[in-house]
Amino acid sequence: MSDKIKMAVLISGGGRTLANFLEKIERQELPARIETVISSKPNVKGLEIAQSANIPTAVITRKGKS
Repeated sequence: MSDKIKMAVLISGGGRTLANFLEKIERQELPARIETVISSKPNVKGLEIAQSANIPTAVITRKGKS
C-alpha cells in the first residue's frame, strides 16, 4: 500500500508551482503523486511541463472566457 498523497494541480500559466512540486517529489521531500493537471488556459507552459512528466492534463476555461 502506498502512502503517497494523490494530487491534482491547478494552473493558469507558467507552471512554476507544478515544477516545484515535481522537484520536491523527485527529491523525495514530498510523498505525493500528481494524478492530473488542470489549466484555466490552453497553450501554457505549465501544460507542457505536465505532458513532459506524463501527467494527464485538462483545460477548463472559466465561464465567459475563451
